[in-house]
This record gives sequence, C-alpha cells and structure tokens, in this order.
Amino acid sequence: MKGQRLFVRPATPDDDIIVRELWATSDTRPQQGTETLLGKLAGSCVAALNFDLSDDAIVLRDLVVAPELRKKRVGSGMLIELARLGRSLGKIRIVTHLTSCPFFLKTGFTDEGGLLQRSIEGE
Repeated sequence: MKGQRLFVRPATPDDDIIVRELWATSDTRPQQGTETLLGKLAGSCVAALNFDLSDDAIVLRDLVVAPELRKKRVGSGMLIELARLGRSLGKIRIVTHLTSCPFFLKTGFTDEGGLLQRSIEGE
C-alpha cells in the first residue's frame, strides 16, 4: 500500500457483488447500514464501511478490510473519510456498537457504556 492513495466513494447498486465478496472475507456477519462507502486501491475494492445517519452523528454499523491489507492503515483511512463526510453533513461524532473490536479504541474512539464514540468536530 505504501505510496498508493486510498480512493473512497459511495457504493452504487452496481457494486453489490463486489461488496458481498468483500464481506465474505470477514469473520462476522455484516451489520447493514443504509449507506455504504467503498475503499479502492489500484482499482480494486479493498474496504467497505456501512453506516446510518442520526440527528447529530454518523452511526457506524460495520467496517471490513481485505485480509491482506489489514494493519496497513486502510481502516483508518476509511474512518478519516467518514469523518470528513460527517463534518460536511454537520454531524459532530461517529458512534458504533462494535465494542468487541480493539481497532476502534486504537483509532480514537472512547467507550461510553457499551457505545464507542469519537468526536469529529474540528478534526
């Protein structure tokens, strides 16, 4: 991944097969959100992120990164793009119920009684 730029875009209905193939690499069943972002490197889909919108937050439902690219900052790049989107929509935080995943604590989320959250104001 070094020297490559992660390109993140909203998923379209034409991406359904690609997204399903990527989710199949995950150890868990994805929690479906109403919106999906795709992360691509060199034209290949390497990450997908499902989310919903609430009044003041983006609710992250699930995030999957291709197994060969885990621990290569792809997941962090997806969260950076999600925060940018949130700011542009006037949201102030990202929240998730994915408390069993230590990745989120490493990327700035805090545990607030079973709900992980991260501020996106001024990031």
